[in-house]
Amino acid sequence: AIIVTEAPHASLRTVAEEDVTDDLLDQAWQALLTLHEAGMAHGRIDSRHVVLGHDARAALADFADGELNAGLSDQLIDNSRLLVTLSLKVGHQRALASAQRVVGDEGVVDMLPYLQPAALGRVTRQELDLVEWTLKDLRAAAVELLGVPTPPLQQIRRVTAKSVAIVAIVALMAYTLISAFSGVDFES
Repeated sequence: AIIVTEAPHASLRTVAEEDVTDDLLDQAWQALLTLHEAGMAHGRIDSRHVVLGHDARAALADFADGELNAGLSDQLIDNSRLLVTLSLKVGHQRALASAQRVVGDEGVVDMLPYLQPAALGRVTRQELDLVEWTLKDLRAAAVELLGVPTPPLQQIRRVTAKSVAIVAIVALMAYTLISAFSGVDFES
């Protein structure tokens, strides 16, 4: 199901690593693929939003940042976020094996350019600070597993409060200067 109407039993964040089965990992990928096949993107995948229902099946929660007519890059960012989230919980090997089973080798290769901090949410970036590996290590593990060359990173721009403030200040300064010079007679 894409829309769940009951409260989840637990989030991936609260589930012990030993309780995360390969089937559960595959279910998380399948839930995301179902969403993508409907043309949508989640936009906020992290350990809080991969949840288990009372039937112990994986699902996705909180579509506040979801996109109804998502582009391929939005979906690939979702994929990379899920791969990192699962890797944080069960390690590279199991997370990559699950991704391979569900999205295939080509699907994993397609998400590699998006395995970068700019593609991740704040919660996942904070969780990455607590582990001994980096996104570069995860990319390297995927490249080695698949036997492909390391693809270049996709340029991703994140809108932050700081970037919005800078644009607003520049616009205000331009407006002020234009207003100040609009009444000046340069010929005299």
